[in-house]
Amino acid sequence: MSGLETVVSYVRGELQEDYSDFFNKYHSFYGPNGYCEALANLKRKNKDIVQISFPSASLQRRSIPIAKLSAKSRSNAPHFLVTGMIHAREFISGEVCLGVLESLIADYRNGDKLLEEATWYFLPVVNPDGFVRNVELVDAGKRFGSLQRKNMNGVDLNRNFDDNFSQRSWTTKLSFSPEYAGTEPFSEPETRFLKKVVEEIQPKAVINFHSFSNAILYPPWSSQEKNEYMQLLALRMSAAMLKPYSAVQGSRFLEHTAGKAATLIRHPTVEGTFDGWLYKKGTPSMLVEISKPSLALAAISHLAGYNPPPSELDFHKKNCALAAERFFKEMLYGF
Repeated sequence: MSGLETVVSYVRGELQEDYSDFFNKYHSFYGPNGYCEALANLKRKNKDIVQISFPSASLQRRSIPIAKLSAKSRSNAPHFLVTGMIHAREFISGEVCLGVLESLIADYRNGDKLLEEATWYFLPVVNPDGFVRNVELVDAGKRFGSLQRKNMNGVDLNRNFDDNFSQRSWTTKLSFSPEYAGTEPFSEPETRFLKKVVEEIQPKAVINFHSFSNAILYPPWSSQEKNEYMQLLALRMSAAMLKPYSAVQGSRFLEHTAGKAATLIRHPTVEGTFDGWLYKKGTPSMLVEISKPSLALAAISHLAGYNPPPSELDFHKKNCALAAERFFKEMLYGF
């Protein structure tokens, strides 16, 4: 379907119908179809392997829910961290983060022993304040134009980490910019919370889900040095997928998505990211960009531009779970 056809379908046709009643298909934050209740239900059904906590950690004192998943793990078993929705309008990232958790549980119940090899921590909603605001906007009928990307201080949380922060692009220094990084690293309670989680659990590796691009982004981010090991790992993750994604170095993502001309306006590297900070600390991480709508659709609607139709949710969960599980196995057992 062409870009114009996609837009027409979203405005008038079948695609519009697919996006109706959106948060009865995607999760909201609160309520019977919310992440808090979904995680609590997972714990009730899987008390032997799931623990849930709801620490109050956002600017508006909302919880950033954490699910801990382990089964008979030895005391020195490695830890993995999986996150979603650091950008509040990328609803699909939280869904897929939850989907990977559910997939690991289902595999374990079917006899897979991977769960006994490590302990996993899942944070499907890192930016709950922005997410709750977006749910309110969508429920009020907002289908076109902008949704909240940043936190309620107007800071892009994924530019607020200590990775070459002083060298960041001019676009991150403007308070009205979608990429505004704040005044200093870890100025925001949400990023300080993620820092605390990482320092406490010392993950062997991390996966962060985002949208959009159909890409697996590997480090480094704030320099263009090559890391062939991380590139190979991204390629192997892609090969495990039903619909493979492109493997792209994080510091070349702008060139990948917008072309070389874009680097004349903004330097190609990306400073202040969670993944860049992890890499600086020596922790391998992958950023998975889910779904790739037409640019025309993305231009008129952040709802549909960043989030696949609800009818495609199961496919994206399965597709990304395959990549995530390959990543975990490669990190545990090697190539």
